[in-house]
Formats: sequence, structure tokens, C-alpha cells
Amino acid sequence: AENRDVNNGMNGSSASGGGSRVVDSVRMSTDSLSLEKNTYRKNTTMPPAKVSTLSDREVLEANVLRQLLEHYFKIVRAAVLDAVPKAVMLMMVNAIQDNIQERLMQAIYLTEDDGAFSGLTRESEEVRRRRSEVKKLVASLRRGIAVMREL
Repeated sequence: AENRDVNNGMNGSSASGGGSRVVDSVRMSTDSLSLEKNTYRKNTTMPPAKVSTLSDREVLEANVLRQLLEHYFKIVRAAVLDAVPKAVMLMMVNAIQDNIQERLMQAIYLTEDDGAFSGLTRESEEVRRRRSEVKKLVASLRRGIAVMREL
């Protein structure tokens, strides 16, 4: 019957007082829910809390557990105290490394003096001399291979 009242009120089938029917039906359904809840609370009673004392074994187990937990937290604290400075230093070193690399690249490529960049890429005299010797050696080896193929 409640659903019918709600549906009639929602559809507007009654010319006057349709809104009050909806409110009345909602009010009745919430009242029935609160009655059911109160009935449930009355029927479910909690047993009285027992006041018990711990046996010697339970006290001993509780103390052992407390000591184990304290020891565990000391270990965790030591691990955190050890890891935090390392993490901070790692972050600092990575930030400095990125910053230094960026600054060096800017210093190399954005200098007004092209001599700085060419100075960094210039070969030493020893390397230049060694390269010319190796080129001569490669040329003579190729000539030797060509002569051997002709035979």
C-alpha cells in the first residue's frame, strides 16, 4: 500500500494533496524502519563485560610480546636513520649532477668565442702525427694486397 501511495503521489494522479501523500508515505516508512531498529536493539543484548585477571603465563607472554615489539621498532628506527641521509645525499648529488651538466653544455655551446669549443675538440700533435703514420701504413698495405692479387 505504501508503494502505491508513493507511486500515486509521484505520478500526480490525485488532483489535490498528492504531495502530502508522498510525504506521509515516506514518513510512515521511516517510522517503521526506526521501530524495527529499536526492536532489534532490544532483542540483542550484550553480555556483561567480564572482569578477568591475567594468568602468570599471559602476563609473561604479554611482556615478551612487548619486548619483541620494542626491539622491532628499534631495528626499524635504525634502518630509517641509516636510509634517510643516504636518500638525501642521493637526491642532492643527482640534482647537482643535472645542474652541472646543463651549465657545462651552456658554457660549451653558448660561448661567444669559438676558440673555446675548437680548443676542446682539437687533437694533440702526438695524435695528429700518429694518424698520418697509420694512414701511410694503410696505403702501403693496400698497395701490397693489390700486388698480391695481380700475381
